[in-house]
Amino acid sequence: MERHDPEVGTRITVRYTATDGPHEVIGYIVTNAEGTLRLQDRYGTEHELTWEQVQAWRVMPPPPPRRRSQRGGSA
Repeated sequence: MERHDPEVGTRITVRYTATDGPHEVIGYIVTNAEGTLRLQDRYGTEHELTWEQVQAWRVMPPPPPRRRSQRGGSA
C-alpha cells in the first residue's frame, strides 16, 4: 500500500494479509517508519506489519468511554 502518512498516536483500523490469511486490527500507532507499521490494540498487544501486508486502513475515532457497572445497591 502506498499511503504511509498516519502519525504516531493515531487510532486506526488496518486490514492486512498474513501467512494464515486476512486479518483486521484496531489500534494506536506506536511506530510508522522504514516500511513498518506497529500498532497497539486495546489489550496492549503490539502488531508489527509491513506496508506490503496492508490492504486498507482508515482513521478511527476515539473509543466511547467505558460504562460504569450497574451492580451494587441493596433494596
